Amino acid sequence: MVLDWYLSLDNVHSKKVSSDNVTSEIVLNGYVSSDNVTSVIILNGYVSSDNVTSEIVLNGYVSSDNVTSEIVLNGYVSSDNVTSDIVLNGYVSSDNVTSEIVLNGYVSSNNVTSEIVLNGYVSSDNVTSEIVLNGYVSSDNVTSEIVLNGYVSSDNVTSEIVLNGYVSSNNVTSEIVLNGYVSSDNITSDIVLNGYVSTDNVPSEMVWNGYASHGNIPDGKVFEYDAFLDNVPSEKVLDWDAFHDNVKIHSFWHGMCPFIMFHVKMYWTGIRFLILFHLRRLWIVMR
Repeated sequence: MVLDWYLSLDNVHSKKVSSDNVTSEIVLNGYVSSDNVTSVIILNGYVSSDNVTSEIVLNGYVSSDNVTSEIVLNGYVSSDNVTSDIVLNGYVSSDNVTSEIVLNGYVSSNNVTSEIVLNGYVSSDNVTSEIVLNGYVSSDNVTSEIVLNGYVSSDNVTSEIVLNGYVSSNNVTSEIVLNGYVSSDNITSDIVLNGYVSTDNVPSEMVWNGYASHGNIPDGKVFEYDAFLDNVPSEKVLDWDAFHDNVKIHSFWHGMCPFIMFHVKMYWTGIRFLILFHLRRLWIVMR
């Protein structure tokens, strides 16, 4: 049922349709003002350009030519040659952009594919961001699978998981960075926990509450220990410092044995002297 129909032109059956060659099945509180436009449902909005097919436009506008918008909710599609499946409370403003889901965010650059952008921005060209949550991907040629509460700000950086931290240098691969920083080039850090890896070309598999601050130092396990000089292999060091180059100390007790044995011999000599002295005095008294 269609109420209040108006016939303003020949061979046109529509409500408030002012142009020729327009087929409008449902036009509710809106207008279709251009030629060659097919609008299935237009609710509280306008379709103002030629050659536009809009299945559902809700509280928004489709204002450019050659644009197919299946669902545009509280937003705008304002550029040519843009396909937007779902645009929710956001904008798609650049050419040649495919955005499947843009939620409370923007996709503003050319040649950008963003599957999910949640409360964030993808602002650079040639960037693929699968999940960007409360963060930004702002550099070119960056692939970020998961960026959580952090930033990926340098070129040619692959960051699988960045949690509450930053990856700020070029050519850095950081699998897990937790509450810390990887700030130098050409550094691979598997696990950095509450610590820093601040020097180039330093492989550190486990750094726990400590620092590896010089180049070319392999530290398999470092616990409450600082390696201050280069070329010091320290596989197991507990509460002591190695200050000199090319010093190999395999065991703390091995190094302490001569010192301990010296004191044992000295004390045993004194004790033996005292025993013999008192036995001699006792022998004299008993005579």
